[in-house]
Formats: sequence, structure tokens, C-alpha cells
Amino acid sequence: VHPDRIATIGHDGGAANAVAFRPDGRILAAGYDDRTFSLWDVTNPTGPILAGSFSQPGGAVRSVAFSPDGRILAAGHSDLVTSLWDVSNPSRAVHIVDLPDHNGAVESVAFSPNGRLLAVGNGIFILWDVSDPARPIRLASLTSHTELPVYSVAFRPDGHVVATASADRTVILWDVSDPVHVTEIASPLTRHAGPVLAVAFSPDGQTLATASYDKTVVLWNVTDPAHPRPTGTIAGHTEPTTSVAFGGDGHLLAVASADKTVTLWNVTDRTHPKREATLTGHTGPVLSVAFNSTGRTLATAGGDQTVQVWQMGGSPP
Repeated sequence: VHPDRIATIGHDGGAANAVAFRPDGRILAAGYDDRTFSLWDVTNPTGPILAGSFSQPGGAVRSVAFSPDGRILAAGHSDLVTSLWDVSNPSRAVHIVDLPDHNGAVESVAFSPNGRLLAVGNGIFILWDVSDPARPIRLASLTSHTELPVYSVAFRPDGHVVATASADRTVILWDVSDPVHVTEIASPLTRHAGPVLAVAFSPDGQTLATASYDKTVVLWNVTDPAHPRPTGTIAGHTEPTTSVAFGGDGHLLAVASADKTVTLWNVTDRTHPKREATLTGHTGPVLSVAFNSTGRTLATAGGDQTVQVWQMGGSPP
């Protein structure tokens, strides 16, 4: 892997907290401290073009996620609200509704693979039915974690399992096959010595990566979610690891850290991850990483108010 930085997107309104690619890879969303999110067309060969920047009264945008069809964007805010937007036309995003009654800053949002459910991580883990985005229904509010907040939520690619990461240093796997009756699958995953800040499933759903304040990432075999087991550990960062993302086929893992770097790891052998590259260029903590669907383009967001776009191995985005 020979990543090249192809763009740096600046912003005057504070930290870039979160990035997410639309499933088709053509649009990149970035959320910022100044309550805004921006949509960027990343298909332009000379660099990303701003499609639109949108805001509403409320708190910083801490998390962003596209629905599987790319039509809806969920934005999690620091003022306890998740907002849903129609982004069918990226230059004219339309605010649909706010999901209220959360128990803390919305640290993470994730759509189920079929787009019908939205998982929200904040003071607790909340599951919403958003099959009609204008009339969301709150299905479950789950509080098994012993310390809050819930920093990160992720759906397994089959949509039946959600992983939640918490300040209590654990990750819990939930069976959401029946989203009205969500159940905890197994004992919490305990391997980290600090709060767990991020979780991500591999594309085949068999591996879970967990990133922690303890500066490490642990890889878990979750083929049988009732019996998860750690397979490998990624170390080497000098500050907390803040975000993780698998590239297209699941063989590459990006790890963001508060030490201002992103490392890329070959995780083909889950027991012995190999460092492929270290990305430098941010002048503040790196807070979020996201691959496009092919794994050829990586976006990184930082406390230095920039989003950087990287190309893997010279492949076109």
C-alpha cells in the first residue's frame, strides 16, 4: 500500500469530528464543531468540490452516517439530538426531523444494512425504526454498560448484530434480529485498559476491531458472536486510538489516533497484523477515518479543522 494525499479540505469552524462516504463513494460528508456538516463531491479529478454546507441550531456535529441507499444522512449532535436529512440532492439537503430524548452527546450513529434501523450511541444505546424517516419510532433504549457514554455503535453487515463501545472499557454485542426485543448476546468483551472509543466490523462480519483510550486496537473473531475471542492486538500509537475502518475487502485496517497520525495495517492474518504505512499531515488529533466502498480512497478528519483525502496505491478514487 502506497497512499498518496490527494486533497486537504480546510474549515474555519472548529474541529472536523467525523467523516463518512456515501455508499456509492461519490460524496463525502464531514461533521464539524460549529454545528455544520459539509458534503463534498470527490469524483472531480482535480480535487473535492463543495456540494453544500448545512447547519441547524444545536450542538457540534459529532458523527455522520449515510443510509444504504445514500438518500438520508444522520448527524449526531453534542446537544443530545440526532438530525435526519434528505441529501438526495447534495447541494440542497433538506432537514427531515430531529430524534430527541437522548441521554448525552450523540457520539455515534449507524444505519442497518437494510436502512430500516438507526443505532445511536450517546448516554446509552438507542435503536430507532427509520423506515419512514419523517416518523421515526424509538424501539429500544439499552443500558447494560456500567459507565457511560456509549462512544461507538456498528452493525454487523448482515444486520443482525450491533456492537457498542463504552467508557466502561467493554464492548457489548447485541442481537437485533427482533429490534423490538433486543438482547445481549454474550458477556461483554473485556480486553482494553481504557474506555473503548470505536468499533468496526469487517465486510464479512467475522472480525470486529475495537479501538481504545489505552492506545491499542484489538481484533476479535466474532464468527460466533456468542463466543467472541481476541485474535490480535495492534499497538504503536503514542496516544489514544480514536477511530477504525476496514478497507473494501477487509484486508486493510485504518487506525486513527490522537497522536496526529493514521496507521494502515494488513490484517489478512488476524493474529499478526502488519503495519503497511503511517499517514502524517494532521497537526491535531485524528478523530475519524472512513474508506469508500472500494477501499481505494480514505478520508481522515482531525482536530486541526481539516479533512484529508488519501488514495491507496495510486488507484483512482
